[in-house]
Amino acid sequence: MNYLKNIKRLAQIELALLFLVVLAGSVVRITGSGMGCPDWPKCYGLLIPPTEESQVTWHPNTHYGEGQMIVMNETIFKATSEFTSADEYDANNWEKYTKHDYAVFNATHTWVEYINRLASTLAGIPLLLLVVYSLKNFRKNKSIALWSVAAMIIILFEAWLGKLVVDGNLIPNQITIHMLGALLALIVLVVIIEKTSDKRIEGIPENVKTWVYVLGGLFFMQMLLGTQVREQIDSIYREMNGENRDLWVGMLDYKVLIHRSFSWTSLAMVGWIFYQGRKKGFEIPQIKIILALIIFLGLSGALLYYLALPAFLQPLHLLVSAYVLVLIFQTILQINKAEHV
Repeated sequence: MNYLKNIKRLAQIELALLFLVVLAGSVVRITGSGMGCPDWPKCYGLLIPPTEESQVTWHPNTHYGEGQMIVMNETIFKATSEFTSADEYDANNWEKYTKHDYAVFNATHTWVEYINRLASTLAGIPLLLLVVYSLKNFRKNKSIALWSVAAMIIILFEAWLGKLVVDGNLIPNQITIHMLGALLALIVLVVIIEKTSDKRIEGIPENVKTWVYVLGGLFFMQMLLGTQVREQIDSIYREMNGENRDLWVGMLDYKVLIHRSFSWTSLAMVGWIFYQGRKKGFEIPQIKIILALIIFLGLSGALLYYLALPAFLQPLHLLVSAYVLVLIFQTILQINKAEHV
């Protein structure tokens, strides 16, 4: 049916773009670029962000648009209206930006954050098409339409929360919720994709099914714990001004140990499920890939811990984790479909 093929195609495109958003967001965090744009949705009051400091510095006889920002005396000021500056600075044309007190311009940080925003905007396009198309064909499959709307609500919430994160100067709890929303969006899209397919996994013993379900919940919690660890690293990054990386791991609290324990537990569970399949003759198509990727996550996690958190590994670690989560929930859904045949 063309309807289901179109739905699947749009959902798959959206899923791929969400992975891009997760990657871009991770790069923002490891580079400390979260405040690269002090406002939202514009950046320094501009549609195209500044590329050099002179663009956010006051100049005489220069045109400024309403809302455009400058950095002066370690403070951000916003133009109250459109005007052309005189020979001398006139404070009446400007108001202090009070949503936060972060006033450091770094062109790299600004563009890393802006690219992250562009990726998020791009990801909204196929999702919007998915919602419109599924609602237009509501009678064909009400469930898909409702799940599509749910995905849109989550993404809109993510956009709203992103604004709060900027306005609140990266408040840690908001960042965790931000990640939670991204994971939920990934899972919802997997649900939509599976609803367009008849693929199911049959012949799975009840005890193995239970452990697959437990694995899904455990891995989800593991990723949230990883986000908590990531928040601590962000805080240490700011405290240490990005220097002395060899000291950072020692500054982490118990959460990193729990996260590490969860990773070993996940590996043991997947290994056991794989072994049971070999022993009892049933097949879970994704289990080999999941096992290989969780082994990779264990190794990359060890490298992060013992090699002073190499920056290039952090986005890769997160991206692979998100993909494993998708594969696990895809497996759960395909097992569940077999139960309801």
